[in-house]
Amino acid sequence: MLSAEFKEALKLMNGKAALLDKDECYIIMTLEEFKKIRKSDVKNLTKQESLDRINSDVDLWKNSEDIKIKEEEKKKEDEEVEEEEIKYVR
Repeated sequence: MLSAEFKEALKLMNGKAALLDKDECYIIMTLEEFKKIRKSDVKNLTKQESLDRINSDVDLWKNSEDIKIKEEEKKKEDEEVEEEEIKYVR
């Protein structure tokens, strides 16, 4: 989670911040700011662009869900390994 100081800085910057991680750059914004951007963009889209955006959003959601599932599976595997190690120690 974000620290209180980072959230405060985000508010002071009107909901936008940039983070650099090695070669990647990420833009962080509040949900309200993101909604404003999306609403203004959606009004000017053609039907095909709207469909493309929806498909893109669905893909992003699906990928994030896949990542969550993989993380949960790895966590379960790690817990099982820990349980096995504990069982055999006397």
